[in-house]
Amino acid sequence: MQKKEMYSRFLTDKINKRTGSGKAIVVVGARQVGKTTLIESILKSTDYLLLDGDDPKTRTLLTEPSSEQIRSIIGRYKYIFIDESRK
Repeated sequence: MQKKEMYSRFLTDKINKRTGSGKAIVVVGARQVGKTTLIESILKSTDYLLLDGDDPKTRTLLTEPSSEQIRSIIGRYKYIFIDESRK
């Protein structure tokens, strides 16, 4: 097994153990290393909301929202994924 696959499986296992805990999971790393792909693969069988943090409208919406706005944004979604870049 390649090192990249081993690392991906290790991260997937770590994230899966924490998913559903009611806490935020933050995945950080250099650009273009597969963070978005990793999260999308973990959530592939889940109904989740993806917000593009690079989109100016999304950033404006997420800047100091009220509780009502948060409820409106989240809606029925159990998982919300905010991606800093979709490029």
